[in-house]
Amino acid sequence: MLEGFQLRERLLVGTFVHPGQVLVEDLDQYAASLDQHEVVAALAGDAAARSAVDRPVQAPVVGDRHPDAERGVGDLDPAQQHVLDVLATGTHLFIDAPAGCDVRGTVAAVVADAAVAGRSVLYVPGHRRAATALAARMRDLGVDDLLLDVAPEPGWRTATTRRLLSGMNLKPEPVDAEAVAAVRRDLLVHRDRLRGYVSALHEIREPWNASPYDALQSLARLASARPAPRTTVRLAPGTARDLAPAHRRTELAADLVRAARLGAFTLRPSETPWFDADLVTSGAAQDTLARIERLLGGGLASVVERVREVAASTGLTPAASVAEWGLQLRMLSGIRGALDVFQPVIFERTAADLVAATASRAWRAERGITMSRLHRRRLRRQAKDMVRPGRPVADLHGALVQVQEQREIWQAHCPAGGWPRLPDGLADIEDEYAVVRDDLEHVARVLATTPTGGALLTMPFVDLADRLRRLLVDRRALETLPERTAVVRHLREAGLDALLQDLAHRRVQPGLVGPELELAWWSTVFDELLRSDRALAGYDGAALTELASEFRRLDGAHVATLSAPVRSRVIRLMTETLGADREQAHALFVELAEERLTSLRETTERYPDLVPRLRPVLAASPMLVPQLLPPTRTVDVVVLDAVQHLPLEVALAAIARARQVVVVGDPRCASGTAVRELADVLPRVGLRAAATRRDPYLTAFLVDHGYAGVLEATPLPHATPLVHLDVVAGSGMPDPVTGAVESTRAEVEHVVELVITHALTRPEESLAVVSPSAVHAARIREAVLAEVRANPALAPFFDAHRPEPFVVTELAGVAGLRREAVILSLGYGRTPHGRVLHRFGPLSGPGGEAMLLDALGATRHRLAVVSCFAVDDLDPERLRGSGSRLLGDLLAFAAERGPQPAPTSPGGPRRPSPGPVTAS
Repeated sequence: MLEGFQLRERLLVGTFVHPGQVLVEDLDQYAASLDQHEVVAALAGDAAARSAVDRPVQAPVVGDRHPDAERGVGDLDPAQQHVLDVLATGTHLFIDAPAGCDVRGTVAAVVADAAVAGRSVLYVPGHRRAATALAARMRDLGVDDLLLDVAPEPGWRTATTRRLLSGMNLKPEPVDAEAVAAVRRDLLVHRDRLRGYVSALHEIREPWNASPYDALQSLARLASARPAPRTTVRLAPGTARDLAPAHRRTELAADLVRAARLGAFTLRPSETPWFDADLVTSGAAQDTLARIERLLGGGLASVVERVREVAASTGLTPAASVAEWGLQLRMLSGIRGALDVFQPVIFERTAADLVAATASRAWRAERGITMSRLHRRRLRRQAKDMVRPGRPVADLHGALVQVQEQREIWQAHCPAGGWPRLPDGLADIEDEYAVVRDDLEHVARVLATTPTGGALLTMPFVDLADRLRRLLVDRRALETLPERTAVVRHLREAGLDALLQDLAHRRVQPGLVGPELELAWWSTVFDELLRSDRALAGYDGAALTELASEFRRLDGAHVATLSAPVRSRVIRLMTETLGADREQAHALFVELAEERLTSLRETTERYPDLVPRLRPVLAASPMLVPQLLPPTRTVDVVVLDAVQHLPLEVALAAIARARQVVVVGDPRCASGTAVRELADVLPRVGLRAAATRRDPYLTAFLVDHGYAGVLEATPLPHATPLVHLDVVAGSGMPDPVTGAVESTRAEVEHVVELVITHALTRPEESLAVVSPSAVHAARIREAVLAEVRANPALAPFFDAHRPEPFVVTELAGVAGLRREAVILSLGYGRTPHGRVLHRFGPLSGPGGEAMLLDALGATRHRLAVVSCFAVDDLDPERLRGSGSRLLGDLLAFAAERGPQPAPTSPGGPRRPSPGPVTAS
């Protein structure tokens, strides 16, 4: 016995109405007119009704709207504004809202735009969470006065009465029209400036067939490559124009690769004496080699021997080079010609006086030479006496000039002086020299482009022979030289000489030369575009940043001005309606003030014009609709939201009351019939999924499973995996009813550990736990609450009044759920023998795939999957349902993205564990 303990017997009797019965009775009242509702008839398969309902919607507005023409409240994108435009025409509409789009903002704008037009709105959420989120969004926007949220709570009548009563006392706030107009004027000015910049940035320019934006994107793409091209070369404008066609750059890039593979950018002058030689064909290379072989095979040595012989026989200084030898031979040839005309004595002394004496007066005057007539006559006679007999000379002065030139050359090459002497066989010597000179001149032209040049004729004989031998030794270099030279010459002719020099200086490898050309071309194009557009060039980074910052500030101020006119307009409509029938308004006021409201439906029937005006947006769950509104088609707009997992018959009570039906949902993750069938008959407008911090690989997984063309993976600034698989060792006995091993203790404890760790380490991130098993979700909820009660320091994170409070839900309740982090706990374990029974509750049934997709789309950032088994433990042959197969894909994906600790079975460990399990 416990001291002071008393046990009293108590019997509690209550009356309860089954929600389904309420819906059935409500539909009975519509039996006579239900088929006249076009949406209901279309759902029933009436072809005429389907054609009437599914009519084409107007095209979206192209470009920016004037601020005065924007509808709704909040910061809306073009897709959301298009939704409002379509709904303003009275069209029934299905709003396709995939994971990641701003559903709450769209719905708030829809109901506000309808209310400001004087229309009544019924908002029907598939889950209470959606109504709470809408109320919070409208409160943030400053239009929560429009909303009457009837929560399914015991005190809803009192709360509704007070809410309606306070609505009768609302007063419109003054709107500073001049301030609003000023903000919108400044916004338009800054928007036009930004639009001008953006237009200039995207305008296609000739002859480049590219815009500055294209250039920036291409430069960014090239800079982000690894390894990235690094050239700073700018092409000549004419060259850049020639390369504007992409195929032309592709051709030259191929030539650059070819040149690089042939060593054009890695070969150095020190590595071969043939470096940069002017040989473009293999035939020319072989001809050059043949000439070098001929020179080294005897031609050059013969010349050197002749030089020595001639020097010995004539007294000339031995020639040091082929060029000097050629000069001596020309001198000897000239002396030979002179001796054919004059006697040898002509060379005994200078012929300068004889040249002057035989010249014209003008010649002497030009050179300042004075000579008496008698002296000239004597010298002319002396010159004629030196002419060989029988050899008349037509131009004695010219012949003497040549004699003097040859004498001066002789004196330069013959320090001993004396009369010139001719060697024997001078003609043969000249022929031999001509052959050698021709070979050397050919080789010199080939080597003229090499770093050491082609001055072979002036090289000393020893150096010349050494260079020719080095050329001959490195004959293997000629295997690639002609092709390389031809390619490089072609590239130089294309105007790429500066780029070739840069590539050679940096020894760029073949794989990068193409991007280097692209970088040089796009850099040149970008410079030319800025040079041709002063307005675009005038935007530096700081000025553009300041302009964009001011535009954002003005846009935010403009968005903030949208709510006050809406609220004021709705309150004025309410005030005008109350003033039009003061007697009815007074009666309603007394009823509300005395809290005599027992049925909102009956009150609405008594005051059909007044009640909808007090709070024009009524939010109620589908089951409450028959109890709140009369069975007539009097609601202007009915908005069904987050009803992906509801059957159609539950939504019929709301649809039947609507003049205009609006459905917001995602048919890809709809397990119920409401969204699927309504999406099939209503015209559709899609919302744009915003970029999120969700793991891009998870987004790609969703794309592969139904979201192709709807979602797009957004790269994150870090590569840390945000999807994890935690495999725990959970086993138990199968349930006698379901046959599944449901909610093992090990999995519950592990999930609680993850939740507490998240609350302590990431309290700024909202969190939800989702499980296919209702039993497992309930046990997790109880275990977490027990931990919170035992640790008061955790209470702030688990506060139900947070903007996105912590929630534990089963799959059927995940509609409309969005959290930063989601823990998906499967809740099904192994048998004591380690077997997986392949019974996964709702996942194995109809709609399992849709519900699981909805849960995966609920996360905005990170996802942790907790399971008692891995994909390798599943038998593909037993995964018959689409939900079960998706589960297998998810386990494989999560195992690939994050750590996968292995469970241990009674028989021992199944695989080695990589380390401790974490939630991040």
